[in-house]
Amino acid sequence: MRLMAALLVGVLLGDAGVLGGISPLGADDAATFPSTQRSAQLLDERSRSRVPTTPSNYTVGYYGDSFAFDAAEHAHHLLETGGRLQVVGASFHGVAVCDLLPQMRSDVASQDLFAAVMVFAGNAFTDCMKKPDGRQLSKRATLKKFETDLQAAVDMFVAEGTRVYLGTVPTSRLQESFGSDWSLATNRVVRRVAKRTARAKLIESAAVVLNADGDYTETLPCLDFEPCLNGKRNLIRESTGIHFCTSGYEDVAVAVDTCPVWSSGAFRFAAALTSPVVEDAQKYWRRQQDSTSN
Repeated sequence: MRLMAALLVGVLLGDAGVLGGISPLGADDAATFPSTQRSAQLLDERSRSRVPTTPSNYTVGYYGDSFAFDAAEHAHHLLETGGRLQVVGASFHGVAVCDLLPQMRSDVASQDLFAAVMVFAGNAFTDCMKKPDGRQLSKRATLKKFETDLQAAVDMFVAEGTRVYLGTVPTSRLQESFGSDWSLATNRVVRRVAKRTARAKLIESAAVVLNADGDYTETLPCLDFEPCLNGKRNLIRESTGIHFCTSGYEDVAVAVDTCPVWSSGAFRFAAALTSPVVEDAQKYWRRQQDSTSN
């Protein structure tokens, strides 16, 4: 964890030459990189020097399932240390939007939320995503309920003036092996909800951990500011091909709420999710300062 903390400090406070001087990528990897580069540059200390420290009206809600949980440690660091924002919310494995709606309502009632970040893969394991008799919903019904619940969550935040950021989730090795289109289907839901909601922004966070064609990949070229653990490429997904912690996700990362090794996939995913929030917070705060001074 000391290594991770040191690396994060390097990313957040490093000079522009390090943050901007990334090694050239191959054509097959080019599409995965811009969001990560942009995130690092936005989180550089000098680009955020005018953002106030822990302002009470700059609280961010962070919600989601295992993808959000995997990226949470990095996301919290990037929002809190990089963006000087406060973070509330919840994320955990296997949850659906409907499981976290009570937490979202509580946060809306008790916090003045600047933004809400949500990342959900359309899970249907818990009771709120099943029929009254406990039976599983059909695929079509699951997607419909996912969309209804996600829209309800978005509308709740928007009604209170909160900006909403909706992330997409990457396909897994298993999905590609069996020709499953589940992540494509759930991401279409996320895009529809974002498109029809004026104060909701879509974040194509899945793209930063996939190859240029949007397909599953085990590795991506190492970033200049991270440890390079596998030659010139870092492992992006863990052994099952789903999540990001490459040390043995189920028996280690879940138990201690963190990944004990550098997780390049988690960092990239978190950076993609958080950089638009930090950028918008900077812009909003500067507009407020300008209007006050005039």
